[in-house]
Amino acid sequence: MAGWQSQTQEGDMNAVVLSLLECSVSKGFMRPPIHQCSNGHSVCPKCNTKKLSCLCCLEDVQLIRNFALEELSQKVVHPCKNKDAGCEKKMLKAEREEHILNCPDKLYECVLGRNVDCGWKGTRDQVIVHAKMNHEYTVCEEELVYFSFDSTHVRNSIRGLKSRSINDKFCESYCVIQAHRETFCMIVRNDFMLEKLHVAVKLIGPVEDAEKYVYKVKFTKSFSPAAASFKFITHNYTATMDSISHTIYLSLSLQCAHMDFEFLESFIEDSEIVFVLRLKIL
Repeated sequence: MAGWQSQTQEGDMNAVVLSLLECSVSKGFMRPPIHQCSNGHSVCPKCNTKKLSCLCCLEDVQLIRNFALEELSQKVVHPCKNKDAGCEKKMLKAEREEHILNCPDKLYECVLGRNVDCGWKGTRDQVIVHAKMNHEYTVCEEELVYFSFDSTHVRNSIRGLKSRSINDKFCESYCVIQAHRETFCMIVRNDFMLEKLHVAVKLIGPVEDAEKYVYKVKFTKSFSPAAASFKFITHNYTATMDSISHTIYLSLSLQCAHMDFEFLESFIEDSEIVFVLRLKIL
């Protein structure tokens, strides 16, 4: 009984400290650096960058650090941000960020949302179900898939025309792929500024699992021996297409399949470009 009471008291105290760590503006848990207004009310770093007035007393938030509260934030046990989705794990702040990256109850945004303005969120097991019900034409359930797309943007860019799809820099297409009992997202980007095509595949799941798979992209043309192949480890869901494509020009390890428009034009057949995508387990 004494042990149970001790655990209960410890839990109550942890809850009290967590309430002290609640940002007075965003109501989220604060992390260092924690600043405060001239009257002592604290705000999180995210809100402080907005230079807001304190909602408690309307005084301006100053660059005054609350070191005592910062120390407490590192000692208290935090709930996972996905607790409302079912995660019951609690951990120290230092462990929380890594856990969130691999949390089995993490909520993912619709990977097709950029093209179709979809605001859906759900667990990784629900991603493929959502895609099938709402974006059926962008779903594949094979580890070996043939893709084709209109070559208009490639030809226009090569010939100096100003055709654009998403903005002045690029257009993108997405596809959700289910293979090896996992869910992946393929992104095809036509970069008009750099005149390159990029193809990348991301795993929708724990960050640490992305390195377990590889994807191979092969461009071909009927009745022609010409071919171009690329092979890379799948990227984790946190990697943006900007970061993936830009590392190609910085000679870093994170890369994707890429080809100059000029070379890509040799694979155009009947106004389409065809390539094969294969996903494999390492």
